[in-house]
Amino acid sequence: LKNLVEIDMYMWSSSIKFKTINFKELIKLKKLKSLKWNFETISFADFRQVRKLFKTEEYEDPKYYDVDYEYNCEEDAEYKKNWNRLRFIQTHPYDDEWITLEDRYIELEKKENEKNYKKPKKIIKKKIDKIPS
Repeated sequence: LKNLVEIDMYMWSSSIKFKTINFKELIKLKKLKSLKWNFETISFADFRQVRKLFKTEEYEDPKYYDVDYEYNCEEDAEYKKNWNRLRFIQTHPYDDEWITLEDRYIELEKKENEKNYKKPKKIIKKKIDKIPS
């Protein structure tokens, strides 16, 4: 399984209902380039944990994912320190667009923040002064 390159478990959300568990085990798949998944089945806490694991991972062969790795390291001193596989794992179910695992996390984080910080709408009733007759 360590050499697995693609996981395709994407289904229409109306088909089989399931919940993703042990998403953190994704870090063990060292050759993964494409992950087609129903991301709404992953809890935000699990996704955050996976992101932290990827950010702290010291991947042995960055050139496997990033062909310009050496060039970018020469151009930018911080590139090597900030490099991680999240930006190179494709997640679009049909490969029509380039949506990385990092992009999926950011999208989920925005939705989570909207839920947590959404201000309730205030309903203000206008007072109508009665005109004396």
